[in-house]
Amino acid sequence: MKNKWIVHGTKNENAEVELILFTYAGGSPSVFAPWKKLFSSSVNIDPVLYPGRELRKNEPMPENVRELVKSFVEENEKLFSGSFAFFGHCTGAFIAYETARYVQEKYGRSPVAFIASGSDSPGITDLTSILKDENGCEVSDEELAHRMVKIGIVTPDFVKDSNFINYYMPIYRNDLLMLGRSDASSRDKLDCDIYTLHGDEDDFITENGQQDWKNYTTGTLYSDTCPGGHFYITSRKEMTVEKLEKAIMNSMKGRGKTNG
Repeated sequence: MKNKWIVHGTKNENAEVELILFTYAGGSPSVFAPWKKLFSSSVNIDPVLYPGRELRKNEPMPENVRELVKSFVEENEKLFSGSFAFFGHCTGAFIAYETARYVQEKYGRSPVAFIASGSDSPGITDLTSILKDENGCEVSDEELAHRMVKIGIVTPDFVKDSNFINYYMPIYRNDLLMLGRSDASSRDKLDCDIYTLHGDEDDFITENGQQDWKNYTTGTLYSDTCPGGHFYITSRKEMTVEKLEKAIMNSMKGRGKTNG
């Protein structure tokens, strides 16, 4: 039976670990599709498809992250029956963290590794600031598009396309509003090592925000960079995958290939 939550994934029967991938606000799991040919057969990838896009475009985004996570986890219990790891890029790291918290709470299981990519910790980041002006009012689509270009989410050519604006902008706003309605104050610790990875030219990453991830783990915090900006995951796919697989396998060796 087809899984509405997982697309562009791999299913190697002899894989040692499931790597669950969470995309950024407004994003699609198709960004991870090229990784299918880059990971070894030891790693299955499971890119998560949120409601409101691709094959789920007619489904509304949940009111908050907890609701999203609860549905995903409870409908995919098998994903967490063996060894698994989490990767979240940008705001996807916050959804990945909430997912790991819920799996730990509900099933008493934890990932072998948690990888936060292009993201400061939840406690440091203001998730909805991009949607507001200096007076706290919501910005226009035109201004939001300008800010998206500045961040590097899209190129200037994309925002000139009215079809793109009409399709993408509501998804992006809804994702950020959902994230903004969630409680970012929780610092429940994950029972696994946390790895942070970001582009060395990413202007939106801070040293304080990276180091604050240590408050979210009972294990060790490791930090690394890739050449590039915020979307190094597409410009440096091979290097990104190499670093992820190395981190995951090192963590698995440290835990005797179990996930507690």
